[in-house]
Amino acid sequence: MNMDQPSNASDLIDKLEKLHLRGQLRSFRYPSNIEREFFLDLIARGEKELLQQENEDLTILLQRVRSILSPIRKLPNELLLECLMHYLDYGSIYMCGGIPRLACRLCLVCHHFQDLILSCKPIWSSISAEISRFSNVDLENLDEVEDDIHGEEADEKALHMVEPVLPKLLQRSASHPLKVDIYVDSRTPGRLLSKTPIFKLLNSHKSPWKSLCITCEAHITADVLRGICRAMKDIEELEIRYGWLSYSH
Repeated sequence: MNMDQPSNASDLIDKLEKLHLRGQLRSFRYPSNIEREFFLDLIARGEKELLQQENEDLTILLQRVRSILSPIRKLPNELLLECLMHYLDYGSIYMCGGIPRLACRLCLVCHHFQDLILSCKPIWSSISAEISRFSNVDLENLDEVEDDIHGEEADEKALHMVEPVLPKLLQRSASHPLKVDIYVDSRTPGRLLSKTPIFKLLNSHKSPWKSLCITCEAHITADVLRGICRAMKDIEELEIRYGWLSYSH
């Protein structure tokens, strides 16, 4: 069977009309108003057919994408959350840079992802904080951090937003053991680091600490440890880094 052969009378009429249109357009005779309206209608009909075909192609493509993603939708919550945890862990979780940029953005995928991420205590119990001259940034809650991160300068600023968002992080971590990573900027002005508000918030949290890693200059180590002495009694693992050197206990 010839594929070019019209399948019904309507297709035959349509084909003849298009042939008539080609013939008229190739002639040197100026068309009348009736013929012009007729030709414009044929052109519009052809454009409509193209749009319908594109819409059908997009529908098929969307169905194929959904069929590819359907296994993810069928995954048990435990397995899906494990996949998300590996993604976050691979991206290096920093509570002031990584979590708003990774976990909070995963929450935007769909309501299901959002419910899983917000209910996962291990995500919010891995806390990284940098103590520096930028430590006292005035933000009210974690939700504002994502809106405030734009551009390279804001990325630098976002690394120091742990103090205002820390209560929300601790609230979401609930009683899950904390994994705390603290970096003290060597350019921090001389002051009692043990009085840093971050330490007060961490000490007031009731859950035990699984691990603590401190990166700082050797001469301020004692002051930093005094700031978190209350929480250290329940700690399972302690690591202190001086530049490239590391001491674990």
